[in-house]
Amino acid sequence: MVLSDMGLTALHSEYSRSRQPAAMLAMTPTYRPPESDLEGNVISRSYDIWTLGCLFMETMIWHLDGFEWLFQFSQERLTSDVTGCKKPTYFDIKEFKGASVGAAAHTASIKVEVLKYFEKIRNHPKCTQFVLDVIEIVQDEMIIVRRANNDRITSSRLEAKIASIHSRCQRSDSYVCNTANAPRGISDPVHVEVVLGQHVLDNMRMANFRLQAHVGKTEKSISREELART
Repeated sequence: MVLSDMGLTALHSEYSRSRQPAAMLAMTPTYRPPESDLEGNVISRSYDIWTLGCLFMETMIWHLDGFEWLFQFSQERLTSDVTGCKKPTYFDIKEFKGASVGAAAHTASIKVEVLKYFEKIRNHPKCTQFVLDVIEIVQDEMIIVRRANNDRITSSRLEAKIASIHSRCQRSDSYVCNTANAPRGISDPVHVEVVLGQHVLDNMRMANFRLQAHVGKTEKSISREELART
């Protein structure tokens, strides 16, 4: 399997992350994170963590059951995004019906289809402890909408965790080869309040497109300053 289509062609350095507005960069839609649609956001290294998490997840799907299962996963993620076009992104943007005046009018959440596949991986007959450990990091610390009480893992912490997994792979064949399942049940999406960028609102208006509505619990996003800084 070849890893490609990273969404953007460059990793984001200390210099570039504070100088690149997300709305002004060309990007491949599949692996972009929710913050690419938000107001005032710039591309950060946390963007790369999301993208890498998507690639890790797809690698585990391919590892367990090949291209057909990977293609099926892509097809099941096809839903209408903020442009009104069907795209296999990993997140949904919805209109927040419970928003008060002056508050965030939209929410971002992980697609239900993605959450279902995390559980399918854990229940797969070929799943191993190696796969479970990778998927736990991806679900809990990488493919998450950035919010006040739960932000993405940093690159340094991720490097340490992957190094630990790699070390176990080298030391133990059973870690890589023996089957292991650890079902969690399919979790409900966490809907995080967000403020969409003007470029997104303009595109929706030109396309005369209305988002699906979310009514119910939400969580607060991290601040705009934090979105721009990390």
